Amino acid sequence: MHELSIASQIWTSVKKAAAEHGAARVRSIKLEIGALQMIEEEQLAFWIQALAERDDSPAVDLKITTVPDGLQIRVVSAEVDVTASTLLGRDTT
Repeated sequence: MHELSIASQIWTSVKKAAAEHGAARVRSIKLEIGALQMIEEEQLAFWIQALAERDDSPAVDLKITTVPDGLQIRVVSAEVDVTASTLLGRDTT
């Protein structure tokens, strides 16, 4: 059900941007969603359309694209002597 809250946030942002640009109504929305976000696209689309209809912007052309999520890992090189005792907090040195 978190799609409703996400749709609401998206619709609020879209309406704000439309108003800032003097648009009378929203005609289309293009979204990119990260694959790891666990969002049901059909549910999200349903709620965005419902919110648009409520606000007199029926038949919004909605395009949702799923993009791969990235993960950035910084590798730091270091050499450290670690024993099981050190990890358990029982360093005997």
